[in-house]
Amino acid sequence: MTARLKIWSGAVSLIVLGAMLLPPQAQAQSTNEGLALGLSLWGGYVFPSNKAHSLHPAGGAALFFRLSPHVVLEVESGFSAIPTESQSQGLSQGRLFHVPLLLNILFRLPLAKSPFALFLTAGGGYAFNIMQLDADMVKNFKTLGFEVSETCRAAALFQAGAGLEVLFSPQLALEAFGLYRISEASGEWSITDAVAGLGLRFIF
Repeated sequence: MTARLKIWSGAVSLIVLGAMLLPPQAQAQSTNEGLALGLSLWGGYVFPSNKAHSLHPAGGAALFFRLSPHVVLEVESGFSAIPTESQSQGLSQGRLFHVPLLLNILFRLPLAKSPFALFLTAGGGYAFNIMQLDADMVKNFKTLGFEVSETCRAAALFQAGAGLEVLFSPQLALEAFGLYRISEASGEWSITDAVAGLGLRFIF
């Protein structure tokens, strides 16, 4: 089993176990109906398809608006520091700080009167990128008389995915999710990632 499958299956198992331990009154309150405002926090791991990028953690937060039991809109911000390997002429080695700002729509499917809900999500926005070159590499070039720097422009980002949510109370939900993200930045930079994570939703 790959590391990606292990993380995803472990996250889902934790949620199922938590739901089984819910008291009956929490399950009865899990319909989550009507308009609501809330805050979500998430963390997980990113599995890049770009061979010059390494597995790395990521996290973020979102302000969400529940329009109905089935439709949620959210404004999300995230952060990750992508370890990068040397690509061309010994450059691009270091860390790429990646900060996306996204508008997402989420479609929920509550499962009968259980605390579970399946969901699909899709969205897009803009990702801000800051490249920090490896200090030793910069020093080596400097000893040869060269000053080096590198930039990675901001670029559009799109994502889609699915997940499983469990409601512990009308004010608190835990979710496990998987996402596919793509962003075409400058030069050789192409960010195409799979994300597996866990999140908490606080409903006001």
